[in-house]
Amino acid sequence: MKHMLISIYIVTCMAVFPFELFTVGAENIIFPSDAGVVDVTQPPFNAPNDGAGDATDELQLAINICANNDAILYFPDGVYMVSQTLKWGDNSAPGFVNPFYDTTDSEHVWTLADTISPKNKLILQGQSTDGTIIRLADNVFVDPKNPQPVIFTGEQPAQRFRNAIRNMTVDVGDGNTGAIGIQFNASNIGTVREVKIINEDRQALVGLDMSFTGQIGPCLIKNVIIKGFGTGILTAQTAINSITFEHITLEDQVDFGFRNLGQTVSIRGLVSKNSVPAVTNTGMGFMVLIDCEFTGNSGATQMPAIANTAGSPVIFARNIQTSGYKWSILNTGVNGDSLTDEYIGEYVSHDVLSLYDTPLKSLNLPVEETPRIPWDTDTGNWVNVGDYGAIPDDGLDDAAGIQAAIDAAASQGARTVYLPHRQYGNYDIHADSVVYIRGSVQRIIGCAANVCKGFSMDTKPAWVFGPDAPDTLIIEHIGMHCAIPVGYDMHFNSDKTLIMSSCGMTVHSQGGGTVFLEDFAALQCEFTRGTRVFARQFDVENDEYMSTFRGKILNDGAQLWILGLKTEREGTIIKTTGRGYTELLGGFSYTTHVPGDAPMFVNESSVLSITFSEVGGRGTYDPLVVETRMCSLKTLQADSAPSRHGKAHSIPLFVGYCTDNENNPVPSEVCPFKIPVTFDELNRQEKRIPDLLCKTITMNSLARRKTVNIPESIAGFQLYNLKGRKLWEYRRADTEQACRVTVPGNFPYGVVMVRYLEK
Repeated sequence: MKHMLISIYIVTCMAVFPFELFTVGAENIIFPSDAGVVDVTQPPFNAPNDGAGDATDELQLAINICANNDAILYFPDGVYMVSQTLKWGDNSAPGFVNPFYDTTDSEHVWTLADTISPKNKLILQGQSTDGTIIRLADNVFVDPKNPQPVIFTGEQPAQRFRNAIRNMTVDVGDGNTGAIGIQFNASNIGTVREVKIINEDRQALVGLDMSFTGQIGPCLIKNVIIKGFGTGILTAQTAINSITFEHITLEDQVDFGFRNLGQTVSIRGLVSKNSVPAVTNTGMGFMVLIDCEFTGNSGATQMPAIANTAGSPVIFARNIQTSGYKWSILNTGVNGDSLTDEYIGEYVSHDVLSLYDTPLKSLNLPVEETPRIPWDTDTGNWVNVGDYGAIPDDGLDDAAGIQAAIDAAASQGARTVYLPHRQYGNYDIHADSVVYIRGSVQRIIGCAANVCKGFSMDTKPAWVFGPDAPDTLIIEHIGMHCAIPVGYDMHFNSDKTLIMSSCGMTVHSQGGGTVFLEDFAALQCEFTRGTRVFARQFDVENDEYMSTFRGKILNDGAQLWILGLKTEREGTIIKTTGRGYTELLGGFSYTTHVPGDAPMFVNESSVLSITFSEVGGRGTYDPLVVETRMCSLKTLQADSAPSRHGKAHSIPLFVGYCTDNENNPVPSEVCPFKIPVTFDELNRQEKRIPDLLCKTITMNSLARRKTVNIPESIAGFQLYNLKGRKLWEYRRADTEQACRVTVPGNFPYGVVMVRYLEK
C-alpha cells in the first residue's frame, strides 16, 4: 500500500500561550495506491530505510527525476542513512518529462528535457515525524568553513514554487562539525511542517538555514522542533520575500536560538529553552513576535531574551513571557530602550503611527488555531474523482466528475475526496461549470493537482462552499489555473468552517462562517460582512488587469487576521471598509510596478492595525495609508515612516480605530468618503447612490477623457484630490435629467475623490 501527503492541524481555543498545546510526531500518513505519489522504497528507486544501507544515491535519483513536476516523494517510516547532501538540482541540470513510471512497465523509461530546472514543485512527505528519519552518517561533514546541508532545496531566483518538507525528522548525526540540517527555499506556496531537526552532540552549525541565498520566501514554517546546533534558525537580508513561522520549539543551541540578519519574519508561538539569546534581530531586520515563551537556562542570566541590535532593525513584540534572562528586550537601535520585565504585553521598537486620535496599541484580535481534520487511514473509503469521469488533460469539463465524486462520498459516508496526480506531467482537470461542496466530505485533497478554470466561467466561481457544506472542510494542495482574469475560484457562502492549505485560488466570502488560509496564494480575495478570516502566510499578487485601487484584499465588514502577508505589483494592498476589522502582523510588499498614487492601505471608518514592511523594485508606495473618519480624510505619507531599503519604508505599527466606553476597539462613525472605486464600478453602482455620497475614481493617464453617469437623484458632483483640494465641479441644470458627464483628462494619474451634491 502506498501513502498520501497531509497537513496536521490541532484545534484549540486561544490560551495565553497556545503553543503549549501543540505536539509533533503522532500522525500516520498513508494514501491509496492510485494517488500518483512516489514511494521511494519501491521500484525503481528501492531506497533502503533499515538504518544500515546508504540510501543517498536512490534518494538523489528520485529527487532528480521527480523535481519540477508537482511531485510528492513519499518516505514510509524507517531510517534513511545518507552520506551526501540531498540536493534539488541546479538550473543547468537536466530535468525529466513524463517522470512518473507506469508500474506495468518494467523498464521505467523517462525522457530527458534539458530546459527544465528541477528546483521547485517537489514535496518530501514522511509517514510520521517520529517514524520517518533521514540521518546523516557520522563524521562526514567535518569542515565548518565549507558547510554542507543534509537537504538543500535550491538557490535564488524566487521561483521555488511548492517546495515542501513534511512529517519527518532530519538527524545530522555525530561529529559533523560542518553540517547544516536543512537549507530551505520556497516561494509563494511552500512549507516545512511537522518536522524535527536534531543535533544531539551540538557540534553542527545551523538547524534550519534560510540565509544561504537571496529571494527566499514567502513560505510557512510551522510545527517544527529544532534541538542542538550552534544556531537553531538563521534568516538573513535577502531583500525579498519574507517568511512566516508558527509554533516553533528551539532547545539547547550553542550560540543563538533564532538569528535574523535582515529578513522580514513574522513569528507566532516560538518556544525557546536556551542558555543563549532566544531571538536576535539585526541590520534591516523586520520582526514580529507574538505569543512566545523564552526560558533562559543556566548561563543566560547576563543575556537578553530578545536582542534588537546593530543598525535600525524593527521589532514588534506582544504577549511574550521570559524567565532566566537579564533583559527581556535589549534594544540598541533607534530608541535604545531596554526592558527587564519578564512579561511583555506589547512593545514597538519605533514610534507608533496614526492619523487620528486612537489607542496607540495593536488591535490584538482573538486568534483561533486552524482546526484539525483527522486523517482517514482507511484509504479504501476514499473517493477518486477519476472514477467518476474527471479525466485529466482532455480539455473537457471535469466539474461533473468532481461533483459526482463529492456526492458519492456523501452517499457512502466517506470523508475524503482526492484528485490523484497523473502518472506523467501535471494533473490538470478543467472546471467549466460550478462544483458545489456538500455532504459528508471533510477533505478534498489534490495530490499536487491543478484545476483549470475556463473562459466559459466568466465571473462564476469554480467552487461553492454553501449552506449544504459540511461543518468543517479542508481543501489542500490544489492549484487553480485560471484562463480568465475576473471572478473568483472559491465562493464561500456559509456559517460553517473552511480551511484552505497549500493552495492557490481567489476567494470571495460572505455569511457568518470562518475561513482559515495557510500557505496560501491568490490574485485577489474579498471578505464580506460576517466572515472571520485567519490567514498564515498569505501571498496576494495582482496583475495590471485587476482593479488598481480597489484592493488586492477587500475587507468589507469582515474580521481579518493575517500573520505574514506578501504581495507584489501595484495597487492598494488591503482596503478595509463596511466597519470591518483588519489586523496585519508582519509581511512584505515587493513593489515590482510603480504604484502611482494608490495608497498601500485604505481604512474607511473601520478598524485597522498594521505591522508591515516594503522593498521597492520599480517604485514605492506614497501614501502608505489613507483613512477616513468623522467625515474627514487624512493620509500617512511615506516620509512619516522609517526608511528600510532604498526609498522603501516600514510600518512598525499603524493603528486606526475608536474605542467604546469599555475600551473595546470599534469602527469610527460612518464617513461619506469612500475609497476607492473605478469609473466603471461607479457607473455600475449608479442606482444605489444615495442623495449625498463621496466616492473615489481612478484617473487613467493613458486616456484624455472619462465619463460618469449622473442619476436624477443628485444635482452634480465635485472632484477633490486626496489632500482635500477641489479640482473640478459640475452642476446640472434643474431641467436636466439623468445624463453622462465628460470629465476633463488633465488630472494626474492616481486617486481622485468624487463628492455628489444634493439636489
